[in-house]
Amino acid sequence: MLDQVLDTVLNGLLVGSLYSLMALGLALIIASVKIYNWAHAELVTVGAYVAALLVNLSGASIFLSIGFAFLGSAALALGMDESLFKPHEKRGSTGIQIMVATIAVGLIIRYTVYIYATAESLLTLKANIPVSNLWTWGAVSVSTLDVSIIPTTVVAIVLLFLLLKKTIVGKQIRAMADNPDLARVSGIKVKRTRRLVWIIAGGTAGVAGALWSAYSLVNPEIGWILLLDAFAAYIVGGPSIYGSAAAGFVLGLVENTGSYLLNQFFGVPTQYKLLITFSLVVVVLLFRARSVMKIGSGERMLSAG
Repeated sequence: MLDQVLDTVLNGLLVGSLYSLMALGLALIIASVKIYNWAHAELVTVGAYVAALLVNLSGASIFLSIGFAFLGSAALALGMDESLFKPHEKRGSTGIQIMVATIAVGLIIRYTVYIYATAESLLTLKANIPVSNLWTWGAVSVSTLDVSIIPTTVVAIVLLFLLLKKTIVGKQIRAMADNPDLARVSGIKVKRTRRLVWIIAGGTAGVAGALWSAYSLVNPEIGWILLLDAFAAYIVGGPSIYGSAAAGFVLGLVENTGSYLLNQFFGVPTQYKLLITFSLVVVVLLFRARSVMKIGSGERMLSAG
């Protein structure tokens, strides 16, 4: 049983790393632009489809497909903000109204993907990349996929930390998060900084989708399904980019290990693992609801949670 638990823990880390990648972009937009972007789900879906189609139809490597997934989702994210979210803000729309707009935009993109996928018989697909085992011990197996996905997430988190903490661009993003008007009068090009934020957030969502397409089957609703876990990571990790990223790993572990143990000892089907995640979310909101919903400062976005 020990080796099965260890295999479940490894799988939990892998899934948790993908939750973390999604939560990174989601938390960055909430912290700096102050938008709860429900269309973030579709950025993941688009990234997954771009990567899987490139690998399957053109034989591109997974690394090249990840690059195109980043670019595709980043362009879509930037386009959404420039054409819809910015005009709403200029017209004085409230945060709730803009959030509803993100839901509407997400639905439009999702059903556009549905139309394309139905016409091309691509309602489910997976990136057909070669996967081989590197090491096996009982039920525990470490594959090339494991040693690709988890380090990719860690590298993304480190690079984002260095960008926000150690560069002039990062200081500008944090200044914009603190007070956009003050940042503007201080000489910071807020519009350009905001565009960069959307590119980073959309691109990381696309990378998460690309890696998920290598890990499992994807469909036009995959982003929406995974978004629930990304928001759960944001809530559990607090209004913090790195707290959200860490919480993504924790949720992956808790979901997979907890559902496995419940299945072994009580016969609970593993399909109900989201019950574990959202039970944790409810507990966190009971004690930290006010701090979770506070999305103000640039320093807070870099805190531990």
